[in-house]
Amino acid sequence: MVASDLSEKTIGGAKGKPQLIITVPSLDTPVCETETKKFNEIVAGLDIDVTVVSMDLPFAEKEVL
Repeated sequence: MVASDLSEKTIGGAKGKPQLIITVPSLDTPVCETETKKFNEIVAGLDIDVTVVSMDLPFAEKEVL
């Protein structure tokens, strides 16, 4: 997948720590934006690789997060 900085990010597979992959249709909706922010708050102190996947252009993530 493509990250917000246009770099490629591989998701899935073994990385030595748990992965949480959150899928949302669009970060530009109130529900998806709230869900994404809430998950980030919950896992902030944990050693988990969190990836939010949406159908948005890569730049949309910068506006929300």
